[in-house]
Amino acid sequence: MHSVRHLIEIALKEDIGSGDITTENLIAPDL
Repeated sequence: MHSVRHLIEIALKEDIGSGDITTENLIAPDL
């Protein structure tokens, strides 16, 4: 399983400007 930080990095690289919802969903539960 990937770490949360790794998933966020992937999301930022793959969905720059178009994956804001996905990124927020990954960060919100981590906080």
